[in-house]
Amino acid sequence: MIGGRYATAQNLICPHHAGRRRCSPFLVCAMRALVILLASMVALPIRAAEKPVPVQDEPMHKTVFENDYARIIDVQVPPGETTLYHIHVIPSIVVYLTTSTNRSESWPDQTILTRDISAGQSRYAPYDEKPLTHRVTNTGAGLFRVFDIELLKKPSANAAPPTLATSQKKPHWDEKLARSSSVQLEPATKSDVAASSHAYLVVAIQGAVQVASAGAKPSAARTLKWGDYQFFPAQTRLEISNSAKEKAEVVLLELKH
Repeated sequence: MIGGRYATAQNLICPHHAGRRRCSPFLVCAMRALVILLASMVALPIRAAEKPVPVQDEPMHKTVFENDYARIIDVQVPPGETTLYHIHVIPSIVVYLTTSTNRSESWPDQTILTRDISAGQSRYAPYDEKPLTHRVTNTGAGLFRVFDIELLKKPSANAAPPTLATSQKKPHWDEKLARSSSVQLEPATKSDVAASSHAYLVVAIQGAVQVASAGAKPSAARTLKWGDYQFFPAQTRLEISNSAKEKAEVVLLELKH
């Protein structure tokens, strides 16, 4: 009651709008309910987008090769773009194909890791021991491209001896499931890779090389350019040659089994 009269919706003045009649209580409740509904509708797709997906289901990760030894996932992230949160659980080799900068944000703790990497670098990622869920942002000016190579076969008990460095072949690292080296060839040179109990995976980084099993016909040699790859089974002796006029480089991966 106001001044001896019962208050009605017609004589209530809205405190937020001086000089105007007060809002109907029913209208206020309806407006609040509408705001809550709209907020929930916006939040649903955001929460859905934040739910991590298997790495193979992430749109910027494309499986391009798979056999009993390895699965190659070609990851290409344009400048300024961010992947979905995705899950790594299989031990992997990461081979960088571009020189770029990227930011990794883990889930759900949102730990940030920034990397400046060069084409031809590689690293071993023991995701079987320490799984990773993250999303990656390309913070550089050009394409960020990397091969995520999942190792599908367990190593044998008899490990092969370590690879010896030469003027052309420089070891990167040696881990329980794989070994990585860089083979750099000047024009009109070649490198012989001895056969072993390991399978080989050759990834082209710079220039163009011809790769074939030793003793094979010249027509059997395959030319690999940037981003190309070739798998060779165990006990294969390789010949890697550069017949071009510019320097060439490949990453040579030995897959232990």
